[in-house]
Amino acid sequence: MYPNPISDGFLVSKVVIDQNKTKTGRVEAVGIHKFVRFPGDIMRDCGAFGYIKEDEPPYTNSL
Repeated sequence: MYPNPISDGFLVSKVVIDQNKTKTGRVEAVGIHKFVRFPGDIMRDCGAFGYIKEDEPPYTNSL
């Protein structure tokens, strides 16, 4: 739509990607940069808003 990126980076919430198996599979197949079609910086986020009512978070901060 625009000839140049209109932002310096993106924030991608893991919980949003994980909610849909098609999205998860696509990200795993092509990578996050191709999935969002953005070559710049991408910061990951756990998306705590998606599991705020759970007793234990579904993610850890270890790799």
